[in-house]
Amino acid sequence: MFLERGADTNAKEIPVSLVDLAKAVVRRWYSGALRDDGKTPAYDHQKETARNIEEVFRINNDPNLVAAAWLHDVIEDGKANEKTLIRLFGEEVTKLVMAVSKFRLGNSREDSLRIYFEKLLKEGSLDIRVLILKMADHFHNSQTLGAIRDTEKRFRKAEESLRVYGLGLAEALGMWEIRNRICDNAFKVLNPSEFLRIYHLIDNDPRLNQSFVGQMEGYFQSIFGDDCRVKLIRGGVWHIHDKARRRRLGEISDIGDVASYHLIFSDIKDEKERIEFLHQMVGRLAASKLGVFIDESRNNFYFGPNKSDSGYEAMQTTLIMEQGAIEIVFETKSVHERNMWGAVYDLKNGLPQRDIVMFLDPQNRIWFLPPGSKGLDFVYKYDPQMLGKNFQIRANDRIVSSDQPLENAQVVEVSILDEERVDPYPKEILDKVGFGTRKCLMEVNRRIDAKNKQKLGLNKVRNFLIENRIGVIDLTDLPEHLLNRILAHFGISTIFDLYHDIGSGAKKLEELASSLKDLGVTKERLGYSSIEVFGRNKQGILFALSGVISEFGGDIIKIKSNVFSDDSFVLLVVVRGVDLYQEDKLFEKIRLLPILEDSQVVLI
Repeated sequence: MFLERGADTNAKEIPVSLVDLAKAVVRRWYSGALRDDGKTPAYDHQKETARNIEEVFRINNDPNLVAAAWLHDVIEDGKANEKTLIRLFGEEVTKLVMAVSKFRLGNSREDSLRIYFEKLLKEGSLDIRVLILKMADHFHNSQTLGAIRDTEKRFRKAEESLRVYGLGLAEALGMWEIRNRICDNAFKVLNPSEFLRIYHLIDNDPRLNQSFVGQMEGYFQSIFGDDCRVKLIRGGVWHIHDKARRRRLGEISDIGDVASYHLIFSDIKDEKERIEFLHQMVGRLAASKLGVFIDESRNNFYFGPNKSDSGYEAMQTTLIMEQGAIEIVFETKSVHERNMWGAVYDLKNGLPQRDIVMFLDPQNRIWFLPPGSKGLDFVYKYDPQMLGKNFQIRANDRIVSSDQPLENAQVVEVSILDEERVDPYPKEILDKVGFGTRKCLMEVNRRIDAKNKQKLGLNKVRNFLIENRIGVIDLTDLPEHLLNRILAHFGISTIFDLYHDIGSGAKKLEELASSLKDLGVTKERLGYSSIEVFGRNKQGILFALSGVISEFGGDIIKIKSNVFSDDSFVLLVVVRGVDLYQEDKLFEKIRLLPILEDSQVVLI
């Protein structure tokens, strides 16, 4: 390869490497050009993109890829054409540069980005180096977001960086190290005050105190010996913020991956032997007598069919300590590298390429998922909270079933039908979706099951109270001190737990009867009456009821009402002080009220 000097045909040709040639022509082509901040030489971006390939991604045996990193913007910036690149650098480098060039393919930047990825991913036999080159390019762009002078552009670019590249492409490629750094760079621009708040919480967290970290490393070394390398990974700011938001936590002490200890062992090539060995290591930690509580409900075995959608493969558990929760990850050396670097690891080790597909939402935003992803997988990626509701999925404006595979570049729209899902997802659905989606659906099923058991328990208790003429239809209608004593009798902290246990059969109604008897909770001693009214909503119903109740010497102590969309209503009034012998007369007078002529009245 030779470097041309100007147009002088008599100039001597000096042999240089492919990468040195790329450096030289880029320096010449971008001479005097500046980046968006109006200060930084445009050449610096080309240099940093190439440095990301060689030093950050540690790919230093592919001069074609490094040269393409230097040249990745020259077509899009109009500095050269395809023929020039082929003449100077050959077809291999040119192919990579052409693949990462967008050519202003649409009317807007969003259109260009969409059309670019659509064309790229529809090729099928995509060279994985193209996406790695794109990540090297964008990683540096994410580091300079704050320097963009135009406020609107800065925020738009940061939002695109977070969702399309961090949570999208980097996550789909399994590049977790870069994923977290891109998300943090974008988060710092999008919400600087919250970024600083979470950053300082992490920075001052006792789990990252140098003395405590040293104790933990010694703790693990004493259990696993010198064959285990201990590596502490500090949680990304955006990642910790997002976990706290999703779990509705006010602090971060319950988030284990604030301080994630990776216990890295020697490679074991046979997968079955590796899984067996790591299971033994998990057991060894559990059997240790060092006074640390292990939350076994947080054991996650990401292997074989349970490997995560992005290829993440490890065993994890959580230690609950005085300082907070700590995530423990069991890996072998090669698996750890693959977990952190994904497609970069695959490229360096000659493994099969990672296939990904792209979807769009109605706002033309781009989402990345593994091939074969179902509608539910898109919903999980789009907004996991929606999985707990009833929704409809449309692909290219046609309704599709939630377990139907989506095709590349489809426009997918999710709309809520009902706020709350009441039926659990069947097992055949769980077996079809990605691992992350399946975990989320299983959690949704647990919540639905718990709510259904609560409802069943509530109905059982309601029927029991009516049959036994206690004067109320819900334990929460009792005076607070009596309710607290009932809960204490069962050793339960909330009424919802009691209803759940009765609904599941863990507690019996006979136990409730015994508790009420011991406490002397009877209609005679309470002096309570409950009146339930069903019918069409009308103004003045409660006023009319109050007048009759007052006439019989009663006081209303609680009112519960529900008005529905069809204008029907349910009204419950709990009354104290009506003589038991006057209840029937009270009921009859209420039943004959003209305003309730179309309603049903029940005395309890």
